[in-house]
Amino acid sequence: MSFSNYEDWLLLIKSNIHLEVDNRLTFASPKMKNMLLNWPFEFGNLHSNEGTLAQELVYSQFQATYPLTLAVVYQSSSVISTFLKHGVSVWAKEINGNNIIHMLCYRYVAYSHRDKEQEFQKTFSVLKSLLPKKDLGFLLMDQNNCGQRPLELAGHLGLFGLFDEIFHTPGIYMEEFQRGMFTEQWFDVTEYEQIDIPNRETSPLLYVTLLDKENLKTPSMKAFFQKEHIKMWIDGKIKANYLALFIWFVRKVFFLTLLCLLEAFSMTLEEDAQKEKANEDASLNTNNTISSVYWTTP
Repeated sequence: MSFSNYEDWLLLIKSNIHLEVDNRLTFASPKMKNMLLNWPFEFGNLHSNEGTLAQELVYSQFQATYPLTLAVVYQSSSVISTFLKHGVSVWAKEINGNNIIHMLCYRYVAYSHRDKEQEFQKTFSVLKSLLPKKDLGFLLMDQNNCGQRPLELAGHLGLFGLFDEIFHTPGIYMEEFQRGMFTEQWFDVTEYEQIDIPNRETSPLLYVTLLDKENLKTPSMKAFFQKEHIKMWIDGKIKANYLALFIWFVRKVFFLTLLCLLEAFSMTLEEDAQKEKANEDASLNTNNTISSVYWTTP
């Protein structure tokens, strides 16, 4: 595609002009339709003097290149729906193996839209409502090149609202059961809590504990830790690991005590060595004085 076509198509995606997008896809030839839906934008060959969107087209902050990914990061919900209706592929991978949900997380962080967190949650809700359960499950279980799935990445980046929205995905992390007049929600975190599973080391709650202070001061963080299912998860982790935490504490205290004792013993040995050396020096000086006196006696 020429630059003008790049710019025009991107503007339609960014502006969420879904009717024109639908019109072009409907009347395009099969080859052109496939290009519009599934071919990545070749932004690397563009320069800033070629058009008003050239600088933005490069997208160096998170390397979004596929039309569906761009629609997701721009939060163009109607265009996303239109793309899915026309059969866009949801399996495209961006740089570092990130899928469309990974990219939604990175878009949020890249532009620091802390005041627009609900819009990003809404975009994911659109994907959750439109994608088949099997496809959505694949995307949520898909790891990028860093070994992180979208839930883990959201925890790593401190996206508490988006984390909870992903966590509420039926059939993936959450199941609902009707009990008379009440609906029970059951959250499955077995995969992160079994000792013999490698993914236990990438638990989203572990990533949350590693966040910096700025991420922990957000309103969404306070609301996140007040949610009943999150508090139950944390309480469950503490209870399940109570013995391990106690052993860790005892070992920590033991090694610190041992270290202090070794340090004190080392200092005592050093002081004894200094005293011994001082005594030897004093004795040597005394011998020299006696010897001098002896040889000068008539």
